[in-house]
Amino acid sequence: MHWSKKNKGIVIFLIVIVAVVLLCLGDYGLRYYDTPKEETYDYVGSGMLVGLANPQFYQQVPVEIHAKKAHFIWKNQEDYIQGNVWLDGEKIFGDEEMGFTTLFVKAEPSYSCITTTDGDTSGNMFLISKDLKNVLCGVRIEEEEFLLVVPAEDKATADGMIDNAAKQSQAFSWWLLEVYKDIIKDTVK
Repeated sequence: MHWSKKNKGIVIFLIVIVAVVLLCLGDYGLRYYDTPKEETYDYVGSGMLVGLANPQFYQQVPVEIHAKKAHFIWKNQEDYIQGNVWLDGEKIFGDEEMGFTTLFVKAEPSYSCITTTDGDTSGNMFLISKDLKNVLCGVRIEEEEFLLVVPAEDKATADGMIDNAAKQSQAFSWWLLEVYKDIIKDTVK
């Protein structure tokens, strides 16, 4: 079989086009594999501030939460959420827009929890349900520990959310035990 120069040129051109398309698809696939699908999470409303040293203290406060949730479609990495919480107009996880970042760890079926943050912030724990409906934040205000429960309109709802989170999140349970241990140390001194 004898190929003419015209036929060879067409075949080479088609091979180059196919190679470029395959490279582009491969590049897109790799980027898509590593890039999560992001969705925004915004909450503006009220929450319940619960005293940990004084469990009888409950106060309704204005709360804003602005965050981005990242979901990896290929499940090649853990999904995560990052953002900040405003309590009475003040950011509790530092001055940055993304004051906290926490992974949705597969070992925690319902919640994701970060239990340590920078010591310069009033927020020291962030817990969120995977459906983004329940949020609990550890907050230190004037050397006293509080738990911000969102959304909670009354004491019974806040207590129920705290109990539910403590049963379902091991990291949150450990944080509560540590805080209560510190509170007991401070009262014994």
